[in-house]
Amino acid sequence: MNTDIYKLLNCLTESTFITLMLFFWILIIHSAASTEQLLSLDQSRFYMPKVSICIFVWIYLLVETSFYETEGIAWSAEAEYHRGIVWIIIRLAGVVILSIYLSYAALIIAGLHRVMNLMKKSYKWIMYATVFVLVTSVSILYLNGSVTLRFEKPVLFAA
Repeated sequence: MNTDIYKLLNCLTESTFITLMLFFWILIIHSAASTEQLLSLDQSRFYMPKVSICIFVWIYLLVETSFYETEGIAWSAEAEYHRGIVWIIIRLAGVVILSIYLSYAALIIAGLHRVMNLMKKSYKWIMYATVFVLVTSVSILYLNGSVTLRFEKPVLFAA
């Protein structure tokens, strides 16, 4: 019983950390793209899409890791069949949610690309590195499904 609480606490902290990092990166990129007022928005329109998308990412990661942690429970054959279907639905939902995040980030990166020509060289390298880390992390979360099938557990490399 005690270890179940720690497993679920681990799921909560791992999911929260990854989501906060994704939120931070998208904020940094959009803030840099907004410096020349090309992508200027009021505060609610600036934060609301990012917060909404990141809440969905957090829920997805929390459900996926928690779903795995219940794997130790004995399931009947019929429940095991339904569990496999639910696992597929969770993975498909994850692909959709991460695609929305990546599409939103791509729109912001396109705006950032126009502004980067006006930046100093050192800022350009920082933005390139941030975009690289963002795209790499989301790609790793996409590949999580194939790694999960190989190791039969969610492996969140971005954490």
